[in-house]
Amino acid sequence: MATKLDDTDKRILKLNSLGLSLASIGKKLNIHQTTVKFRLKRMGLDPIDTRRAFMEDVYDALPGPTREWLISQIGPQISVKDFVKNLIAERYIESLSQGKNT
Repeated sequence: MATKLDDTDKRILKLNSLGLSLASIGKKLNIHQTTVKFRLKRMGLDPIDTRRAFMEDVYDALPGPTREWLISQIGPQISVKDFVKNLIAERYIESLSQGKNT
C-alpha cells in the first residue's frame, strides 16, 4: 500500500526534483538533512544530484545549431547560472501575462 505523503514530503519531492542538495532542502524546511534523506528513502527515492554533469547532459542533448546559439549567449558577460535564472524569470512573467501562474 502506498504511503500517504504529508505536506513536508510533497515539498521535499519538489525541491529534490529541482536538484537542491539535502542540506539546502533541510534548511528551507527547518529539518536536518538526514531527515530529508530518510524521508526520500522511505518514499523509495534517491536524492537527485544535478551538480555532476548537468550542463554536459543539457548540452549533449541539444542539436548542433542550438548548441552554437547557446555558446553565443553565454560567456564572460553572462554565466550559465544567470542565463538560466533569466529564462525562468521570463517564462514566469509570460505565464502571469497568460493567467497561468500555477
